[in-house]
This record gives sequence, structure tokens and C-alpha cells, in this order.
Amino acid sequence: DNDLIAILFRDTDGTRSTTKGLWDSKWTSMVNGFQRSGLGSRGVPMLPKPKSEAWLLCAIKEQPYQHCQQLEELSGNDNSPNPAKELLHSALGEPPSQSGLVDWLREHGYDWRAAAGQMPSLGRFVDRLRNALQSVLQPSREDPVT
Repeated sequence: DNDLIAILFRDTDGTRSTTKGLWDSKWTSMVNGFQRSGLGSRGVPMLPKPKSEAWLLCAIKEQPYQHCQQLEELSGNDNSPNPAKELLHSALGEPPSQSGLVDWLREHGYDWRAAAGQMPSLGRFVDRLRNALQSVLQPSREDPVT
């Protein structure tokens, strides 16, 4: 179907020392998988570095949308000192839950442009999603999905 866009979410996880190479390897693997499946540019990896809590922390931390790139350097290991999940818990003042996060986002919003401009993993997701949406809205002959 030419209208199909697939988004595959996965945390990078890993430790601080493995995150850079690990993220690149996982991104490439996901892109290659979309190519092999026939989705081509309509397959969108959603691969937070190190995990989705970092993307949320950018907005929820004491100084929102400032110095967010350093959040991508956190360890993805939940057993490390200061793991992303614990930092999110501290920023929220309560354990993060789906309903709590949805309520927070409804109340405060999320400036994805500001976050994506500072966090390369979010920026790559946004760019890939934008390209996938454009390929659905304005298909071209070069698009491998026909």
C-alpha cells in the first residue's frame, strides 16, 4: 500500500561507552530491514538515545529544552548510577506512568522542534518521519515503494 508508513520503536539501551556505535549499528539495521521489507523510505526507525526517557527529560527537567544533547550521553543501563528512568522520576516528582506522562504533556506540551534541534537521535527520527510523510503525500518515481 502506497499510503503505509511503518514506525519501529526501540530504545538503544547499552552503556555510555557503547552507546555511540550501538546507536549507529541499530539505526542502520532498522533502515536496512525497512529496505528489505519493501518499505524503503516509508520505514521510520524511532530510536531514542539511550532511551525514550531522555527525550522526555529534555522537556521535563528543571531547565526545559536547555543542554539536552548531554541527555543522549546517559547510560541506557537501568542499573547504572543516575539512570534515565530515575532522572525522569526525580524530574516528575513521582514514578513515571503512561497516564502521568500523558497528563504532563497535555498540561505543558512538548516542543519537539527545540528537543530535536539538540538531540541527534530525535532529529534523525523527525527527519526520517518528515521524508516518509512527504513520500506519501507527493510520491515520486524514484520512491522504491510503488
